[in-house]
Amino acid sequence: AKDAAAYVDMTSPRDLAWRLRLLAGACKVAGSSDDGPSALCAAPTKRALVGLFEATLRHTDKKVRKAGGKLLRSVIQALSDAYPTDVRAFAEAAVNAEGGGGGGGGEDGVSNAWQRF
Repeated sequence: AKDAAAYVDMTSPRDLAWRLRLLAGACKVAGSSDDGPSALCAAPTKRALVGLFEATLRHTDKKVRKAGGKLLRSVIQALSDAYPTDVRAFAEAAVNAEGGGGGGGGEDGVSNAWQRF
């Protein structure tokens, strides 16, 4: 938190607002993943973000406060949203049980995995 406050104090408001916008864009991309928790959930990242929020949301410049709010919104959105690439139509276990789901399994060559649901 001290590092973030010191960085915010010594950076010009225009540069700080630009860097916060870049970070917000990166946080949107770093959201949910198939491999488990997001990189945003790591303890050092959380501490750095909280310090940055504390410093920017109380800043005297309106553009910095606005960019800090958008960053906060991006982080919350990234941690709570599920993108269509993360969603599967069938459970992997059912597809794998039918031999990969790539055609076959039924009498007419069509997988029967859908019938269990």
